[in-house]
Amino acid sequence: MWNETFKFWGKSDRDQNGHHLPGYHTVINHAIDTGCVALVMWDFILNKNQKKIIRSIFKVRDNAHARSSAAWLAASHDIGKVCPGFEEKVPEIAFCLKTGEYPPNKYTDTSSAENNISTDHGMGTLDFFMYLAKKLPQYKRAIEYLGRILGGHHGKFKKWPDSVRRLFGDDKWDEARMYHYEVINALFGRPDFTKINTKKLKPHEACFISGFVALCDWIGSNNDEFALFSSTDDELSYSETDAEKVVRNYFSCSIAVASKVVKGTGLLPPKLPKKDKSFEDLFGWVP
Repeated sequence: MWNETFKFWGKSDRDQNGHHLPGYHTVINHAIDTGCVALVMWDFILNKNQKKIIRSIFKVRDNAHARSSAAWLAASHDIGKVCPGFEEKVPEIAFCLKTGEYPPNKYTDTSSAENNISTDHGMGTLDFFMYLAKKLPQYKRAIEYLGRILGGHHGKFKKWPDSVRRLFGDDKWDEARMYHYEVINALFGRPDFTKINTKKLKPHEACFISGFVALCDWIGSNNDEFALFSSTDDELSYSETDAEKVVRNYFSCSIAVASKVVKGTGLLPPKLPKKDKSFEDLFGWVP
């Protein structure tokens, strides 16, 4: 499953004229970046009340499990990009389609409702979690609940009619999305689905957790720091063992970059002086 993830791009860049620039991130690399940002956000940004909301969602008391669960959730937000409608947006780097292993998008009429849905990766993520809920019926309610949170990471919670099920590809694409899900589980640790709190979130809590994922996504999309790269034919033919090493090495690098980027956002709470100081001491001048 590890080597298969090299075939799916997740982030790219364009110049001011809209032309695709060399370099991209795979879906799994962007998932790692976003998950690592969530880990650092937990350590340095989130306050006690925000951590309490996350603990209540995953029904865990200890911070370690809540922290990893928050990172897992953030890392899972773009699994929906593993679909033909999204991958075809930049065909030059859609290696999954170039190899002929994965069928192309059937809904090519850009004016159709089917095409609009099939290219919506937020809906694609929700669709994957609905698929996963059917694969794991004992956790159905919890998985659907998490899927709806992630489906709203671009600012709008989505409804999922069963009719969209095949707009994101056939069984082969389901298999590819499952590979990404399993790699994210291996890196961040899947939360215990039996403990998910599926009671209706209060509006501010639902907005917070979806907004938290969106903020991690935004910070993790900093191409100046999480530099885009170009894949090679060698990477596409890695053995499973070598591919796992490459991905895990990237994880180690990403957590260091995430720490630097988060601390440079200006989101850290200010450090107040421990002892009383005069106005002049604090600001360097006398009013």
